[in-house]
Amino acid sequence: MSIKIKKSYSGEGQDIFVLELFKNENVENFNFLDIGCAEMNTKSNCYAFEEIGCEGVFVDQNFYNDVRKNFFQCDIKTDLFDEFLLNIDPNISYISIDVDECSGTALKKILESANDIKFKAMTFEHELCNGNQSLKNESFELLSKKGYLCIFENVHYNNNGNSPFEDWWVDPNYKLPDKFYKIIKNKNEYKDMYWEDIIKLIQN
Repeated sequence: MSIKIKKSYSGEGQDIFVLELFKNENVENFNFLDIGCAEMNTKSNCYAFEEIGCEGVFVDQNFYNDVRKNFFQCDIKTDLFDEFLLNIDPNISYISIDVDECSGTALKKILESANDIKFKAMTFEHELCNGNQSLKNESFELLSKKGYLCIFENVHYNNNGNSPFEDWWVDPNYKLPDKFYKIIKNKNEYKDMYWEDIIKLIQN
């Protein structure tokens, strides 16, 4: 069965972006890792995929008593998170990282894990809109050195042109739907876009 979500739960279209990347995949071939998952109905980037039967894990330092079946309560700054990473499937379709000031720590631990974790798509919150230039620069350098491609850089959460908060990444070795190759070829034209404009672009 191909991937068709029932509804979007993300706050800024992240799950729709991921759906457009993977909608030709079968549900059983898609998995996710949601770091800083928050509540199920509050801007969840991955619940739409679990809802249709995809496998994955939700991670947060706070406990949420909801219907998600694979929830792991953990502070990503601790050794417990390192151990968790050693025991998951290292080949992940989609990783969402949204841990505010700790997003950089989560990213480093994932990329440096002895489990050799790899992904096909990632949405990474760098909060450049709050002046976090160092996290933006460091995360961009780390992921670029690993061979990942930032397809949408500095995604904005509102349309006033002053709210860059995330970068959206792909593994260029993954066979993307054809429409994404035109975007990649001209990716500088799609930098600093409002998220709703990105969704309109990729759904055409």
